[in-house]
Amino acid sequence: MLKKFSLIIFCMFLMACSNTMTVTDYSEKDEVVKQVITNSKKDVILLGNNYDYLFTGEEARKLLTLIDFFKMKGLTKENVSRIDKKITVNENGEVRLWVSTDFIISKKNNVDDENYEKEQENFVNNFKIKLEEKNIEYKVTENNQYWRFNLPNAINVSGQVARLENRDKILQETSNQLVNLKIDLIVRYRKEVEKKPFTESVKETGATALTGVVIYYTAPVWIAFTVIYTALFIPAVLIGGR
Repeated sequence: MLKKFSLIIFCMFLMACSNTMTVTDYSEKDEVVKQVITNSKKDVILLGNNYDYLFTGEEARKLLTLIDFFKMKGLTKENVSRIDKKITVNENGEVRLWVSTDFIISKKNNVDDENYEKEQENFVNNFKIKLEEKNIEYKVTENNQYWRFNLPNAINVSGQVARLENRDKILQETSNQLVNLKIDLIVRYRKEVEKKPFTESVKETGATALTGVVIYYTAPVWIAFTVIYTALFIPAVLIGGR
């Protein structure tokens, strides 16, 4: 009994004497999704400038639905850029893709083209039809500048950081039809900081991002969304912990 008590006191003493602590921090980056590819299992990989992102199963299905909307005729790059999009990557390689469900579709462009508003109106009508076909609830308001859509259910898709072995070849062979979708990227990681009483100032003593077990993933056939791209046995590396 005395030994256990002494051990507890000793551990408490070591904790009190430690002058560092582990905290979670993050960095913000600009990400550009260059290409979107899938395979016969409907797994989806987004090829980005910073990382590649793998989505499987039900999460991939949700992402395919989202991509289907982004591919609709009449959705301009300007309108897409106004939709808030964010990818969060944790230190263990877990990924969370979030897309705002409150966004606007502009009626006018910079050159005041009358046909532009008609084209946008056709897009909005088709967009409503597609939402109703998929039983997705929505609200829409309108003024003389834009339509504002609001979907009550937020879009959150979970995945894993990956790396395709021949991603450069895929990007080269589909270079004339790249997606180039800009997304905000947040990378979360742990770091050691000094304990300083009565101050919030900390000193970084070390930080790592995406450190974990490397898992190898192989998919037999990948197909690009913008063009049909086929490659046999393309391995991808997943970065994450188990």
